[in-house]
Amino acid sequence: MRKAWIGALAGALVFAVVGVALASQQNNTVSYSSKMTYKGKGTKKKPKNLLYRGILHIGTTSGSQPNTAPVTDVFFARQIKNNASIFKSCKKSDIDGKSSVPPKCRKAQVGDGSAKALVGQPGSTSSLPQTLSVVALNGPKGKQIMLAVKGGALPSYRVISGPIRKIKKGKFGFKVSFTVPPELQNVLGSQIALTDFDVKLKTAKKAKQKFKVKGKTKTRRVSLLQITGCPKSHKLPTRATVHFNDDAGNKSSTTRTSNGTSACH
Repeated sequence: MRKAWIGALAGALVFAVVGVALASQQNNTVSYSSKMTYKGKGTKKKPKNLLYRGILHIGTTSGSQPNTAPVTDVFFARQIKNNASIFKSCKKSDIDGKSSVPPKCRKAQVGDGSAKALVGQPGSTSSLPQTLSVVALNGPKGKQIMLAVKGGALPSYRVISGPIRKIKKGKFGFKVSFTVPPELQNVLGSQIALTDFDVKLKTAKKAKQKFKVKGKTKTRRVSLLQITGCPKSHKLPTRATVHFNDDAGNKSSTTRTSNGTSACH
């Protein structure tokens, strides 16, 4: 897979290094928003199935290539319920390096979307753009959300793993820490900045939950995420924190956070 990246990009890398702004750290910017679609009013006892769309953009104030970002934490409001444990799942090794989604992972698909990347150097204004497709998958035991990406010079899926971590206090109930593997950060001396994600998390066709009505057990179709309520402000908090590398592609302590709200009813 790495050879495929090299073969497709080598001819363009000569141009990608032109216009590099030499600096100790780029002036990176982050914006994150979400859109929630559901019917009725959710409660803790009767949560409503939720279509959740997350939109992330990483850039710079100058419009050049940003630094690579090995980890992005996406936070979810406490009113959002996670049903991953009752969904079918697959492992990273089931799809990583594959040219198509295998049957086992098709059953674990919980969403889809698109992504964009720039290949060159931080600060470059002539980086090579890449457009990618995204498949969202439920990870082992519902403890991860995996984003499998491919497209452009990437002929096979590579997986961005997102461990799910509960948050005990505050306005957020859990976060997903999406971790980019090294091969999606650097190739042939050039850095890969993943700049955009637009992903929808939705209802899986065969995901069902058991419940009782007058002593009788019934089942109902559920989505990966459900909403259990909406405050009087009709807004739920959103947050994404991006952890950046330095200009050489090494780990740094630099982060950028985007705080916002998403409308609910």
